[in-house]
Amino acid sequence: MAHLYQGKAGNVEALADAWLHEGSAELFAGLSYSEIHGNHKIFLSKMEKAKENCLSSFGTETNYRNVALKSSKIHYSCGLLLFDALNNELQERNSDVFFLWKAFNSAVNEGKPATTATFVEISKSFVSHTSWLTLLDFVTKSEFNSRQFFQQIATNKSIQPTANASAD
Repeated sequence: MAHLYQGKAGNVEALADAWLHEGSAELFAGLSYSEIHGNHKIFLSKMEKAKENCLSSFGTETNYRNVALKSSKIHYSCGLLLFDALNNELQERNSDVFFLWKAFNSAVNEGKPATTATFVEISKSFVSHTSWLTLLDFVTKSEFNSRQFFQQIATNKSIQPTANASAD
């Protein structure tokens, strides 16, 4: 059901960017299940497992794409953590990840590609400037320390700049 909600925006073009598709679907499904069944414990358990799986996938590697080449499961676990952090920030701004995804899907329906570049472009008007820069670095810089990024997300449940994030 969560994949149906994604619409055309769920058709992510690059395999390395599958976190966008899988992470959002994992969050949509988890939040929907929690609301329908009134059971948030299952979703919290899923988040804990995602945190463990995401962080253990990195080992000593810091580059997300390199880790993803070894195990595509990282897209589900780390993607879920990232979308949960986005949702937390958006809720503080009286919005949520569903509004962000709707805007992303609208952009794709209007002809923009279903890529992380489009998603980051759309997210700029939804998240803080600092979060947007960090997200931009995550998707564009090969030297970005994704292991540290996801450790911070797992700890703070929010997007925090890493030591090598842009200062613009």
